[in-house]
Amino acid sequence: RFGWNLQEAASSLGGTWRPNGPTEATIVFESESAEPAKIDSLPCVFSGHIAAREEVDRLQFAGTKGTKYVVRVFSQRLGFLLDSVVTVVNVADETKTFVNDDGQRNQYDSAVEFTSPDDAQYELRITDLVDGYGPRHAYSVVVAEAKPTVELSVSDDHFTLAAGATIEVTVTIDRQSGFNQPLSVSADQLPPGVSCDVVVSDVKGDTSKAVKLKIVADKTAAPFTGTFRIVAKPTTESADASQGFSTASYRLRGLFPISDLWLVVAAP
Repeated sequence: RFGWNLQEAASSLGGTWRPNGPTEATIVFESESAEPAKIDSLPCVFSGHIAAREEVDRLQFAGTKGTKYVVRVFSQRLGFLLDSVVTVVNVADETKTFVNDDGQRNQYDSAVEFTSPDDAQYELRITDLVDGYGPRHAYSVVVAEAKPTVELSVSDDHFTLAAGATIEVTVTIDRQSGFNQPLSVSADQLPPGVSCDVVVSDVKGDTSKAVKLKIVADKTAAPFTGTFRIVAKPTTESADASQGFSTASYRLRGLFPISDLWLVVAAP
C-alpha cells in the first residue's frame, strides 16, 4: 500500500491480486538497502516497483546444475506500466546468463527460461526498458523450476445459443516449458440437452496451439442461464499425473482470470 496521498496505516482495506504461478511460494520484496534481496528456496514471488530513474531491483537465488528455471514478470498484464527487462547474472563472474524484454510477441512482460550449467548463485535484475519509473511501475516476478505446463484461454466469458443451434468456441493453447502431451479438450458442467464433443489437441500442428469446440443445444433443450467450464487433460495414461486437468480462462481486462464461463440457452 503506497502512494503520494496515502498515510501510513497499521491496517487497511484494499484489493489484492496474485500472478499465475505456484500456489505454495515464498513471498519476498525488493530490498530497501543497496544489497539485493535474497531467497533460500524456490519457488518464490518477488515483488516491488521501479520508483526512481535508472533503478535496478535485484534478487539472488541458488541454482542447481542441470536444473531448468523459469522467470516470469507480471506488470502490464496486471494493469501497471513497467516495460520490464529481466537479466539473469552469475554472481561469481558477473556473466549474463540471459536477458529478455518481451515474453512473447506483443507482450511487454518479460520471461526467461534457462538451465543452470553448474551449481551457482544467480542474481535476477529487473529494470524498465525505456527507463520509466514511478508508483505505477509495479511488478511481481515468479521464479521457479521450469516444469511442463499448459494454459488454456478463450476470448470471451459469456456465450449464447438457441435450442436447436450450435456455437463454436475457439480455445487457445499455450504449451510452456516443453509440455509435449496431446490433450483432450471439451466443455464441462453443461446443462441437460446441451453437449460438446471432445476435440484432441496434438503436440504438433495447428491444433497444438488452438482448437475449436462445437457446443450443441438440441431442440428440446430447456432455457438455461448459468456457468460451465472448458477443461483439458492429457490423453495418454503415461502422462505425468501432476499435469492433470487444465481449465480455460478468460482474462477480465487482462487482470483476473475467470474460469467459470457464462452460458445462456434461449428458446428456439
